[in-house]
Amino acid sequence: MMIAQAKLTAKRQITLPIRIMRKLGVHPGDTIAFEEKDDHVELQSMTGKLSALDLIGQYPELSVKKIKPKDIQRIRRQAFSEKAKKLK
Repeated sequence: MMIAQAKLTAKRQITLPIRIMRKLGVHPGDTIAFEEKDDHVELQSMTGKLSALDLIGQYPELSVKKIKPKDIQRIRRQAFSEKAKKLK
């Protein structure tokens, strides 16, 4: 398996190799999620582009009025994991 490489710019940007873009099915302007694993980070296409409100809507026990940033982070991690399982 060949490893693709990209260079990080001073503005913390990278250009994805075309092979990786095709594999992820992403296009310019699409959202990509970075999921931290034990010793590495995985990229995931977020073609559905879930907003925080979309995520909150999936978890009715939370209301927009009382939600905290840590709750949004927990929900996003859970949603990313669920989406990753579907993609496998």
